[in-house]
Amino acid sequence: MTHAARKCGPGDNGKLTSSAKGVLQRELGLSGNLPEPDELPYAIEAVSAAPGWGRLEIKRAQLRAFQKAHAWRLLIISSGRSKQYAAALRKHHGLSKASTLIGCLLRSLIPLKADTAADKDRASQRYAEWTQGVRYLHRKQILPSKVVKLGMKKGEGISIWAKRERRRRAAINDV
Repeated sequence: MTHAARKCGPGDNGKLTSSAKGVLQRELGLSGNLPEPDELPYAIEAVSAAPGWGRLEIKRAQLRAFQKAHAWRLLIISSGRSKQYAAALRKHHGLSKASTLIGCLLRSLIPLKADTAADKDRASQRYAEWTQGVRYLHRKQILPSKVVKLGMKKGEGISIWAKRERRRRAAINDV
């Protein structure tokens, strides 16, 4: 079990897990159980924006993807099989062992075009930033069902959450 998972109290962890299952109801199917690690990449439904959407719709779609990443991560951590799930996602995306579970989930949920080396670099940077944002949601024990609503508020959103998480980590490293 990871440090982040231990941080949740028994009552809070139940609420987080229940909220995660509610968010992922369609992907989990009738059983409500996680798929096996090798089946996970095929169970995750990408969140994509439709052509002609405005900024608000695109932001809502991205927040929905972060909501799902947060929910998948919570369920995977609670399963006690994080390493197996991360390995299956890394294999599916052809990523190195340095890739995190969150980064792999985000790649499944929000696939970015990366045709050139510069595009790959930008995509990698964006996934790294988004990973920090999802870590922030976990650390603050935000219910997955509340992510979109919170993210749509002024002064909130994935970039702000990522910045808060980076500052917190920098402060810890400076001590």
